[in-house]
Amino acid sequence: MPSDRETVEALLQAAGVRPPEDEIERLAQLYPGLRASVDRFHEVATGDEVQAAVYRAADL
Repeated sequence: MPSDRETVEALLQAAGVRPPEDEIERLAQLYPGLRASVDRFHEVATGDEVQAAVYRAADL
C-alpha cells in the first residue's frame, strides 16, 4: 500500500499540479482526514430508490 505522501504525489501528478515541496508535505498530512471524510459519503444509506427522475423514450 502506498504511503499518504505517495498517494498525494500521484493525485497531484494525475491532475497536472506541481506545488512546492512544503505544500506536498502539508497535503500528505491532511490527506488521511480528507479521505476519511469522503469515505463517509459512501456509507450514507440511501435505500434502493432512484433519487432522480428517469426518462425513458419508450414511455412516449
